Amino acid sequence: MLSFHEVVKRALTGPVCDEKEYDLKLFNRKLTEIVKEYDIKCDLENPIPSDASLARDVFNAALDFYSQVGTYCTDTGRIIKFSEEEIKEAVRTAPSSIELGTGRDQRDFVARNPESKIPPWCSVGGAIPTSSEDLFLSISQARGQIPLATGICMAIPDTVYGMRIMLGTPFEIFAGVRSVVLTKEGLRRAGRPGLPIMNSIAIAVSDVATIASGWALGPGDAYEISAIGEMKVTLSLLNRVAHVLNVGGKIVAGNGPVYGGYCGGAEGTAVAIAAYTFMGQLVQRGVIHHPYPTHYKLIAVNSNRPLLWAQSVGYQAVSRNTHIPVMVNPYVAAGPSAEMRYYEIASTVTTIVVSGGSPELLGHRGGLDLDSPLDLQFGTEVAHAVLGMKTEDANEIVKKLLPKYEDHLSTPPPGKKYQELFDVKTARPLEEHYREYMRYKKAISEYGIPVD
Repeated sequence: MLSFHEVVKRALTGPVCDEKEYDLKLFNRKLTEIVKEYDIKCDLENPIPSDASLARDVFNAALDFYSQVGTYCTDTGRIIKFSEEEIKEAVRTAPSSIELGTGRDQRDFVARNPESKIPPWCSVGGAIPTSSEDLFLSISQARGQIPLATGICMAIPDTVYGMRIMLGTPFEIFAGVRSVVLTKEGLRRAGRPGLPIMNSIAIAVSDVATIASGWALGPGDAYEISAIGEMKVTLSLLNRVAHVLNVGGKIVAGNGPVYGGYCGGAEGTAVAIAAYTFMGQLVQRGVIHHPYPTHYKLIAVNSNRPLLWAQSVGYQAVSRNTHIPVMVNPYVAAGPSAEMRYYEIASTVTTIVVSGGSPELLGHRGGLDLDSPLDLQFGTEVAHAVLGMKTEDANEIVKKLLPKYEDHLSTPPPGKKYQELFDVKTARPLEEHYREYMRYKKAISEYGIPVD
């Protein structure tokens, strides 16, 4: 595959382009043209399509699209361009499985196909802000105690040593190291010290902090490096990639195409999801493709009908036509412990797993301390309950689940904070919350997902 040195060289010497021109005249216009050329049409009545030819068309459209638009480097104002053959070579030479974790917690993250019976990778957690170290530690332990979890995402501290964390200061570095220490201690208390961290050091945003605090991660952990905007990178991002490559780390290539933004509708978003796979291999040097598409109005939500379709088609395009592992964030609107949240999780996780991906279950992204590891445990159980399920059957299930929540996505229940749902000292759910969890599982099982 093309060397990373050559990628950096192209970021410094590639074609000059104004950023707005790239957004509107190149990315958006080309994507619109490609969608029409390949006659890609969204069917909202069937959020999980079964048409393999549609997935192939989206994959080919994505290949055509990315070979024309490349990746934009905002710091240099230049486009990093790749030929179609260079893109195809990157796909051919990509690994199909990645060893993560250590000791008894070591597992292989394996590429999956639609309807596969291969168990999905189930990462749990998310970069939710926490108000104290006691809560951070308890949340980490509770996440580590989820039986089907194969990886964990770190929370982020709200303060470190009594100070607010400011980007570009030593406190960003202090917070990065401290968050790893607390996460590892939580995992030790859970009896799973080798469980891999999947989101690098979430609080370390700058390249300096990533490099300076990255030593705290272990050999079984992963570094998440996410693109910005649509198909954009910075020199800071490239610095982080160079660092991880030099220390022999494993990169999760994150990207968040926005439905209703420059991607347009569901069709364009599906093509972008697939196209980001190529960028992830060539520019971010990822061993795992990590899309997290979102809605331009429903911030950090992808459980709505158009995005379920776009995700299913985009993931099928990748999983049917490559051997690249795919990990996806199911973003839901409702807060922790809300009944609506369980219907959203069931819909998104079913869509991801049946379409050939693996889920990364998240805490709520709405505010301080909003998290329930029991909700995340439910997501891992759904992921295993739908193993081997036909896309046609999954489609019918999701069609029945959608009416339970889709009219409430703009006004979701906020849910409760971790300390209202879990005993902070024991990291175990409170009795009332556990009863809710069991009741919601029974309700979901009646839709054809055997989680009870």
